[in-house]
Amino acid sequence: MTTTTSTELKEIRDLILQLDKKIDALDKKVDVNTARTEEKLDAINQRLESMDKRMEKLEDGTQKQVWALISIVGVAVLGILGRLLLFPSRPIG
Repeated sequence: MTTTTSTELKEIRDLILQLDKKIDALDKKVDVNTARTEEKLDAINQRLESMDKRMEKLEDGTQKQVWALISIVGVAVLGILGRLLLFPSRPIG
């Protein structure tokens, strides 16, 4: 069995303290990187939300255009039917 001297114990203690400092430094780096990542994710989420709002506006606008087109075609068909029913002897054109 070997015995350890006080000098060896101090060296081991110093090595442990150095490792502890390195671990603390790495922990700080991880915290900083985590904060940066969270900020970037928040910015991405904001962009996605604004894109969703824009898409909703586009969908509403497109739906209104479709209904306007349907209305125009309906009025045109009603006009042609009315012309044929009210004036059947006259040719169209």
